[in-house]
Amino acid sequence: MTRTERRLLAAGLVMALVAGLVLLWPPESDVAPLPAPPRPAPEPARKAEALPLSDAPKYAGRADTSPPPTPLGQEFELEPPYRILDGLTLAAGPVTVTLDGLEGPEASAACRAPDRALWACGLQARAALNNATRQRRLTCRGSSISGDVVRGTCHAEGEDLASLLVREGWARPISASQGLQPELAEARENHRGLWNGDWAIAEVSPPGRAP
Repeated sequence: MTRTERRLLAAGLVMALVAGLVLLWPPESDVAPLPAPPRPAPEPARKAEALPLSDAPKYAGRADTSPPPTPLGQEFELEPPYRILDGLTLAAGPVTVTLDGLEGPEASAACRAPDRALWACGLQARAALNNATRQRRLTCRGSSISGDVVRGTCHAEGEDLASLLVREGWARPISASQGLQPELAEARENHRGLWNGDWAIAEVSPPGRAP
């Protein structure tokens, strides 16, 4: 057998082997697809857990906005935070209390200094009441109710707010029978608060009108 014949024989064997492999390989349609991975079962719905109640102020969380019953002549407590409405009035939750028997500047009032300059005495009076009550529990006693405002006396951890504000010059007693004359005299003598201008609350004219 010549070399050429041997080469032809080898090529024929290779072609026959390839043809046999093609016949043995299954068609694509006969190959079974791989099964899809199973879907995870849905988790059962969790029940909402009730949150623990926080230590709320005494009158917080009421559905209505009317003041709770505060029997006149009986003590009741207020807890911070407070809303300071003016130099004599504060609110805790739906309860609004005005210190009885005192007078002071309105929240937006301006006063005259000794040099006749205007200064925001109403704002300063609010700040004084805020400083006196901040982070302090109040014990109050109502003497009358006007609308939704309780008028009465309040003590901040044993300290009488009326006495404190009169002594610092941010309020003054309406009547001499309230027993606050020593505090009033001390404030006037030392020119504290509104007594720095001899309690001169300015009458500010409306815009567009001459003073």
